Amino acid sequence: MTTLKPNPHRPSNYNRSIGKQIREVLSRQGLSSRDLSMKSGIRMDHLVLYEGGLRPPTCRALQQIAQALGIPADVLLPEATLDEPINQKLYRGFRQAWFLPAPDRMFLASILEYLLDRPGFFLAARLSSTGVAHAPRA
Repeated sequence: MTTLKPNPHRPSNYNRSIGKQIREVLSRQGLSSRDLSMKSGIRMDHLVLYEGGLRPPTCRALQQIAQALGIPADVLLPEATLDEPINQKLYRGFRQAWFLPAPDRMFLASILEYLLDRPGFFLAARLSSTGVAHAPRA
């Protein structure tokens, strides 16, 4: 059986949505991509990929962009829905995780931090827009 791999040069709806949000905020604030690059410290070639929807920004890059624009990071993210089974499963899991002992929550947080810092991994976007990514700290 042959599996098809996504074309890395074809924008996904998710990536396009983030790029569109970045462009809209830049336009409203009267800024250029170059201005954003200088304010955020993100290379211009990376911003071009993010704005074009060709590559999703890492969570760190998304935070840098939001901070440079003076907006919350979740403004740049598309809405996640709990209609999708995986989102329902994650939502239930994180609600239950809040009641874990502190060392277990810290372990889970370290795993998530590792995953969320990987380029192209957008679990953060889905979780933050449902409000479940912010478990209480130990």
